[in-house]
Amino acid sequence: MLNPLKGNGVKKGICAAAAAVLLLQGYLSASIDDSTPLSSQPASGGTGWDLVWSDEFNGSQLDSSKWSRQVSSKSRNPRWDKGIHDWWWKAGNAFLDGNGKLILRAEKHDWNTLYCGSVNTNNLYEPRYGYYEVRMKNADTSKAVHTAFWFQGDNMGNVDGSGADGAEIDVFESAWVGDYTKSVVHIDGYGSSKQANTKRWNAPGIHSGFHTYGLEWTEDYLKIYYDGQLKTQYTNAKWIPQVGEYIWLSDGASFGDGDFQSQPNGFLTDAEVEYVRVWQKDTSAQQITDDTDPAVQYSDGWGLWTGNPSYQNTEHFCNTPWKWAEFTFTGTKAVYYGVKRKDLGIARIYLDSVLQTEIDCYSSQAQYFTQLYETPWLPYGTHTLMVRVTDDKNPASSGIEVIVDAFGSFAAYPADLNEDQRVDMLDFSELALGWEESFNLQKLSELTAQWLLQ
Repeated sequence: MLNPLKGNGVKKGICAAAAAVLLLQGYLSASIDDSTPLSSQPASGGTGWDLVWSDEFNGSQLDSSKWSRQVSSKSRNPRWDKGIHDWWWKAGNAFLDGNGKLILRAEKHDWNTLYCGSVNTNNLYEPRYGYYEVRMKNADTSKAVHTAFWFQGDNMGNVDGSGADGAEIDVFESAWVGDYTKSVVHIDGYGSSKQANTKRWNAPGIHSGFHTYGLEWTEDYLKIYYDGQLKTQYTNAKWIPQVGEYIWLSDGASFGDGDFQSQPNGFLTDAEVEYVRVWQKDTSAQQITDDTDPAVQYSDGWGLWTGNPSYQNTEHFCNTPWKWAEFTFTGTKAVYYGVKRKDLGIARIYLDSVLQTEIDCYSSQAQYFTQLYETPWLPYGTHTLMVRVTDDKNPASSGIEVIVDAFGSFAAYPADLNEDQRVDMLDFSELALGWEESFNLQKLSELTAQWLLQ
């Protein structure tokens, strides 16, 4: 069924079976919950925000394309002063109640053991910047159970004195019985080099009823909101992540107040979540990410050059075959900007680990900060665009070097984009799935057969 096409020396296969793969991998799942008003804005009262992702927790099953339940492989940190010797996140303690709420349940398993619920978007949705809002009712802190809305970065454990490469952002933790809470940013892992910046703020009524908690995150600051009111902020660059992070909702053993020992075994308390919503600003505009940004990662073998006429006066270069540069972004489209010159070679382009095409970087006339590749419009989500050096070149070129100058990305679809132009509507004339190195045709046919029989 494949119809091979020729393009830049790389065979591309496009077929209906590709749809099965995308469906089975969850690429076509809706990012915005059908019941979320598209015109909704954050409780902070800001304007100009575009809704890009949400979950209203309707139905009876947690959306596995957005969330994964966390299951502890060993007991988490004991709270000796509370009599909690062991506490665990259990899969069965995070569920939908069928009435539009995510439930995070805390149970006293025995005299010194606590079971709790936890979900996050790790490897499913890891955006960078934007406004994040959750509306929830906290678990009962007086029973030594705290509720948390937080974020985690994949490289938070890297020790470099900065959170730019990833941090733990605790928007709030309800660990105290008073009408206050604390925000904390943790960097440099959890070992001897760990650092934390804690900010306490008043939260009237935090232990009764539903409230909204918001995080506004830009490259310059983190702002924390409670019921639409700004409560605290971080403006020192040391504490502000510049890479994608995943969202986390959980309850657990309190490190602050509460009485666990006097509670009977069995059900203790629930945290209830009504929704999680994410907005971005200027989603129709292309955002340029410099080659030195933490969102761009390199294998070994790359060098850094500074000076004009590169974008932001920097560029990365490599002439070692099969070395790579990766740009991870959250959005709907990406663009690769490089250089064309008479001494440059051929680069391979991968999207989400799938080979797309090859780019001939040779030109008799030098072209700097030039667009070399753009993806089709993609399902909104977290994607990775890879540029890889090869051992091939144009016969007229004197070398195989490849240069990365910058990447562009779009956080949403442009308003005038027709539905049938989006990859999640499966426009096969645009979607190219490389099979030369990463396409298993036998596995594809098996998946396709399973899909067609459903």
